Amino acid sequence: MKKIYTLLLLSIFAYQVNAQSETPSSKILPKTETDEFFTPAFKKKNLIKFPIFRAYTYTDKSGTYNVALTESADTVNNVKDTVNCTIKAFNFKVDKTLTLKKWEINDFKTPTVKGDEKETSIWFWTKYCEFNDLDGDGLVEPIIVYGTFGANGYDDGRAKILIY
Repeated sequence: MKKIYTLLLLSIFAYQVNAQSETPSSKILPKTETDEFFTPAFKKKNLIKFPIFRAYTYTDKSGTYNVALTESADTVNNVKDTVNCTIKAFNFKVDKTLTLKKWEINDFKTPTVKGDEKETSIWFWTKYCEFNDLDGDGLVEPIIVYGTFGANGYDDGRAKILIY
């Protein structure tokens, strides 16, 4: 009986060690690593036309991925804030020989109607963006959050939360 308990305890310990080694991880890519991966040729090939606002990398049991959040940076208003009309996000699976685009997000501020501007800017809310394994299956579920700034500057903007 003592051998059974010891075997059971060892198997539980081995399972926990194995599960911890496959824990998904994520981090913000430093500018040097961002520039190294998202080269001008890579951007041109994958139609990344806007400046990269922030880049992330994450690893799960299916592989390693790089995510780029880009904003159009159209104008700078009188308070030196950047105004974006369009945003795009790109997710690439990184393999030793091949880089494959897995998904892309495209959105824009609401267009003007008869000269009346409903929204003034759109941007990623990186404070709320996360790359975590929410359901414990070993795969990261990226959470991308972005929103708009409405014309009255208070309560008429939009917020979007996308979970892949």
